[in-house]
Amino acid sequence: MQVGLYFKGLVTKVLAEIGKTVETATADKLQTAGEMADERYKAVVFLYGANQSRHGRLIVHLANKFALGNRRYPETVSEAYSLLLNWTPIGQNGSRPFNGRSKEQGSYPHK
Repeated sequence: MQVGLYFKGLVTKVLAEIGKTVETATADKLQTAGEMADERYKAVVFLYGANQSRHGRLIVHLANKFALGNRRYPETVSEAYSLLLNWTPIGQNGSRPFNGRSKEQGSYPHK
């Protein structure tokens, strides 16, 4: 597998996670690392292609955590999809919606 400059950084990161380098990895390890890197790339592209009005805060949140040293992004498209489905945004005042209602409204409909 020939590794291009554009993709080499991600492949190098995946290899480092298993204690290898591009130069020391076997052809099989290099192939596997390339496939994993490709899947990680697709996961990030999937996230950034999501509806920005609905998921823009999630993407900013992930980017901010990355800038602070948390290097955890979804590693598969399936993980990215699950994150988009299950992520609960934090409101402007720091509150989280509960059952579609804010804390101020309570968790049960009023009678």
